[in-house]
Amino acid sequence: MSKTKTGSNAQFTSAGKGLTVIGDHCYAYSGTFGLTQDSQTMLEFNTGKRYIIFDTYFTGPTSYSDPNSGREANFQISINGIVIAFAHTDTSEAYIQESARLRFLVPPLSLVKIEMDGNDTTGSYLSSVLMTGDVYG
Repeated sequence: MSKTKTGSNAQFTSAGKGLTVIGDHCYAYSGTFGLTQDSQTMLEFNTGKRYIIFDTYFTGPTSYSDPNSGREANFQISINGIVIAFAHTDTSEAYIQESARLRFLVPPLSLVKIEMDGNDTTGSYLSSVLMTGDVYG
């Protein structure tokens, strides 16, 4: 299982493509990815012998230094090589979907992969994926 076990006094030190398990809870934070017109793997990890119910948040491509502009991005979620869902964000217009949220169950011993594809080659527009989950079984 590609994960890190941490104690109750563990300090968050970095984002990455892996899964971190703390007792009966877990998380995976992709960090920020610059927008491209090619698919990028934001998260990819294997789960252990227990199942997980994830709350997953996808943030739309924005530029921290220019809050008046943005772009569009699609996200693809796969479990064991099978696409289970897509998410879409659009920060290019006011009042459009700036973030997306999905809740789903991941069976034991599964490979989870989340990819992003954008509509621009401007790497200054950044997106991220945040997953938090409860571990059962």
